[in-house]
Amino acid sequence: MTAGKKNAFALDKMLSEAVSLAREALAPIAQPDEIGDYIGAEADDVRLVTHSFDCLKPGYAHWRWVATLARVPHGRKATVCEIDLLPGEGALLAPAWIPWAERLSEEEIEAGKELPVPADSDTKAAASSSSDKRDASRTRQRRRKRRCQTYKNAGYIVAMNDAIVHAHRLLTPTSANLH
Repeated sequence: MTAGKKNAFALDKMLSEAVSLAREALAPIAQPDEIGDYIGAEADDVRLVTHSFDCLKPGYAHWRWVATLARVPHGRKATVCEIDLLPGEGALLAPAWIPWAERLSEEEIEAGKELPVPADSDTKAAASSSSDKRDASRTRQRRRKRRCQTYKNAGYIVAMNDAIVHAHRLLTPTSANLH
């Protein structure tokens, strides 16, 4: 399947001919009109073959549907092992994940330290009721650090939510593109 990839296993004749079973096996994850032309079969191991089909699903250019079939020694019946949608050469993929600690600029970290203390925070109550201003100051510093970490984590959640919403918009038919 992949250019330059050598395979040491012989293609099992019975499994390689089970193209219709492989196509039918994709039914739980793909609509019939989303499964395109048959690309081919590849031997993954002894009596283990993966069939590939073009993906016609909108937004999935260069992706392929795959169904892996197997059989027991001397068996005459193919069994579906795995079905999946895999990226091919030139498929659009998400960028590699980078931890927020490495992604935030110094300005963003400094801005997080300047956040106002919420009105319902017990930090203000501790400062006004306690004569020890140094303890209140330490408490404020600890809360600021926690808040900064919370905003970092919340930023990751917001970014993930935005990605999910964007993907949903790409894959959900709207009235504009149904006409």
